[in-house]
Amino acid sequence: MSCCRCFPPVMNMNGAVDKRDLVKKTARILLLWLPLSLLSLILIGVTAARFYLSPERTERLAVSVFSSVSTGSLSMKVDESDIFGSICIRNIVVKNGPDFGGNPLAEVKTIRLKYGLLPLLAGFLDIGELTIEKPRIYLRNKNGIWNFSALFPAKEEKRGPEAESESENILSLPLPVKARFNFFLDDLDVFIEGPGFSSSVRGITVRAGAETERFRTIPKSVHAVDIVRRAGLTINPRGNIRAGYSSPVVSTEPDVLFTLGLNYDKEKKSSMTSFFRFGAQGAPFRYRGTFLAPLDFLVAYDLACDPAGDSLSLRRASVSVRGKTWIALTGRVSRISSRPFVDMRMTESRIVLDDIDPYVKKIAVLSRSRFGGTVSLMPVTVRGDSSDMTINAALSAAGLFVKHRESSLTAPSASMRFEGRIRGDSGDFSASVSMSPFYYVLQGSRSGANAIIAGARARSEKNFKMIVLSDFDLRFFDPESNRTAFSLKAAGSASLTPVAAAVSIRDCLFDKAPLEQMLPGRLRKKTADIALKRPAGARGSLKCSMNGPKTRAGCDLSLNVPDYDLPDLSLTLDALHDRDRKTLTLEKAGIASKKWNLLLSAGGRIGLAKKPISDSDLALSLRFESARERNVYGPWMYRGLMDVRASMKGSLSDGRATARIITKDMDVRNRDTRAEIEKMTCDLPLEAVFSRTGSARSILAADKEEIITNDFFREKPNLFVRALRAKHPAREEVFEYVRDLSAAVSSERNVYRVSELKGFAMEGPVYGREIALSLGGLDLEGAGVRNLPDSMEYVLRLDASNMDIALLDDADERKEKRDALLSFNANFSGRGINTDREITANGYVNIHRIGKKFANRLMRGLSTEKGKSKLGSLGQFVMDNFMRVKGFNFTLDRGLVYASVPLSPGVFGRIVGVENNMVRFDRLPVQEYLKKLGREE
Repeated sequence: MSCCRCFPPVMNMNGAVDKRDLVKKTARILLLWLPLSLLSLILIGVTAARFYLSPERTERLAVSVFSSVSTGSLSMKVDESDIFGSICIRNIVVKNGPDFGGNPLAEVKTIRLKYGLLPLLAGFLDIGELTIEKPRIYLRNKNGIWNFSALFPAKEEKRGPEAESESENILSLPLPVKARFNFFLDDLDVFIEGPGFSSSVRGITVRAGAETERFRTIPKSVHAVDIVRRAGLTINPRGNIRAGYSSPVVSTEPDVLFTLGLNYDKEKKSSMTSFFRFGAQGAPFRYRGTFLAPLDFLVAYDLACDPAGDSLSLRRASVSVRGKTWIALTGRVSRISSRPFVDMRMTESRIVLDDIDPYVKKIAVLSRSRFGGTVSLMPVTVRGDSSDMTINAALSAAGLFVKHRESSLTAPSASMRFEGRIRGDSGDFSASVSMSPFYYVLQGSRSGANAIIAGARARSEKNFKMIVLSDFDLRFFDPESNRTAFSLKAAGSASLTPVAAAVSIRDCLFDKAPLEQMLPGRLRKKTADIALKRPAGARGSLKCSMNGPKTRAGCDLSLNVPDYDLPDLSLTLDALHDRDRKTLTLEKAGIASKKWNLLLSAGGRIGLAKKPISDSDLALSLRFESARERNVYGPWMYRGLMDVRASMKGSLSDGRATARIITKDMDVRNRDTRAEIEKMTCDLPLEAVFSRTGSARSILAADKEEIITNDFFREKPNLFVRALRAKHPAREEVFEYVRDLSAAVSSERNVYRVSELKGFAMEGPVYGREIALSLGGLDLEGAGVRNLPDSMEYVLRLDASNMDIALLDDADERKEKRDALLSFNANFSGRGINTDREITANGYVNIHRIGKKFANRLMRGLSTEKGKSKLGSLGQFVMDNFMRVKGFNFTLDRGLVYASVPLSPGVFGRIVGVENNMVRFDRLPVQEYLKKLGREE
């Protein structure tokens, strides 16, 4: 139907339509009748919905919908359901599904919502009240699943194509609106039960309200706060809530102070303020069934923000324990949105360690610990922005006492300071530490007075990827005498890209004398054994760098040790470790001293693919010469020339090592044991072949002297020793055991021989026809080291004449009348020197002249078995009273001793003597016989 039928057009006198009347009528329809018609339809629809959604029908609809989407159940009572602006629901109960026994998940006494529906037509959202009274929430965990997650089973969501938004940063509404909102949560209780613990929080109250400007767009950023005119949030305004936690280890149920407030008013200068309080007073606390001292603490802050001034003011932030303020901060941050400028400082700090001692010492792992004293963190200031910021911090302690078991530390005063300035990508820093005096107890032993002072200055470069330590100074000293025990002055640098570090030691000093007075008594004796009486010093540099799999480290140090007359001892090292190739390369390694004519150097490659080493190529050289006797270490004195050159190629299971040892007029003396080597001159070539499968030629297969009989092929002596001395076994004097010793020493494929040995032992001539030792295949990896004693072979062919054994006894005026000369021939060989197993020696030892005292000892080893004589009582009586031993003939066969002892009868021995004046002993193990000789039975 056309509109013209209802409102016929107005014509003028000429019969034409009047356009002005047409515009008026059209405007009346659009601006009046159409809105009234739409409003009428809305009112009719809302009125119908109001009558349709009665409280009973709303209640049934909500329960039905909840049952269809969850595994649990919902029950409630709808008292009021007015769609125009009022809803009231009471006695709401949400129960779990069958998996959790149908127990309650949530309970709410009342939910009340009041809002204005008709103002929404004018663009005003008014939620006058949203109140939730006495909500109770029960959270339970069963088999790792929480009841609230099991209440609503997960469903696969089908996502349609997402609509493209016109703006990613702004949310647009169809009409401009403004809103008002009020929320009140009264007396919330939350109960949580998990595996092995239970927890609860009761009595939480929340108030919130907000009012906005009229807006149509909402920025998706912090600028969304611009649409808010005023807002407020207060959590638990009454202050206290009841909390609880219980587990097999910890249990507590305190009244906790907890409140949080946030207020915003656009019309005020400091439009946003916030405060926070959290703490407890006299809260009970149990740990592993032990009641600890009540908890007493408070954490709080109070701040204000001025968006117009683009600043944030921290009026106060503090942490207090037992009424003492541990830390208290105040300050301001300006230019928040552009380049924040910070101006913060600490106004109060007093940490009393005695207050936390009752808690700490009752904890199981620290049950035998104690803490005491006062620590302060003042002053601390931070001022500046990211382009230029200054930081000052300090820590001071008074009456500090820390104890754990039998060890403790006591420091009447201590302090630490830090200053820093950051400018862009660089910074300058300095720090210092001072503690004087302090005392400590180590395992029940108390130290003397100690003191330490340290300081450092550093700067950062390359956007903090490099730190340069321009100065470091450390002094550890005795505060009573002011004598320095250890001091270090150094500088250095560290870089992150590439990773590298270097330290330059400008001066390092160690003095044992004051350190002895500073140490506990149990450590003083060990320190006294250090063979340093005067201060020792060091200078030099250390370095380390990493480049991928390669790590390089080195040092170049110069030492000054006056006690050993070493003013110029230098240590040099340059090593490269390659993780990919598993090698360690010694580019340079050495110890040198020009004053001592000492030079020790090493170089080469060490393979690390297998333990301890794999394929390697190493070289070592040592030259040491001293024209006068020097103290080299502790009681050891040295004089003469030593020149050693050694090399190794391969591994300890497949390789070869050689060495050449040259000495000239070398004297070695130990002042404590009085052991001496006088005038040792040698030129010894040595060789060792390492093989896992191969073996050296057996030295037991042939007699070398039988093969080489021509003097032209005999080896020339290359070892000469004038004398070997040591402390006399029975008298306080130095005794000369061996003199004028010479020998020819050679080696070939793990066989080491000593031939042409000549000398005098206890004034008797000694001649060694052959002394040889074979190390076999010499596999030093794995079981090869354990099997080495069993695989060794040995040969001994030695003659000795008229050795005066009496020289080893106490002084005796009748020395010339004593029968104590010893002469013997030895010729035996064997395999294996493991004393835990049978010794398999073969050959003989003939003693053809022997003193009575030594003969009696040898006879006791042969004839005594478990304290009884194997000759019988009568035979032993004859031996002891009528016969005299002339000598001993020992035959060795596969580890067994077959001994023959020729006797000389006395006057009565011819009447009651021994048949053929000979006693024979058969099948006595060598190992057992040697053990008998060592016993004083």
